[in-house]
Amino acid sequence: MSEKVIMIPTREQIELRAYEIYMERGCQDGDDLGDWLAAEAELRQLAEDAFDSSEECGEGAVDDHERAEMDRVLQETNKGRAVAAGAGS
Repeated sequence: MSEKVIMIPTREQIELRAYEIYMERGCQDGDDLGDWLAAEAELRQLAEDAFDSSEECGEGAVDDHERAEMDRVLQETNKGRAVAAGAGS
């Protein structure tokens, strides 16, 4: 019997995605917990989907396409933070 091992998103990854969701909502305050929970759920789903699809291929690991997609999400989030940080100074 094999165990299902899924990458759990880090606090920083969730924080970055939550900020991106906030930006997508037009930077309206008041739903930080909702943004956090949505980001956490989205990142967990991405990790689970990556595991499931790689398991179907018999690899048991994230494939290059899925890794690239997760990296893209994090890079876009980092860009948004950098722009917002620059605007605040």
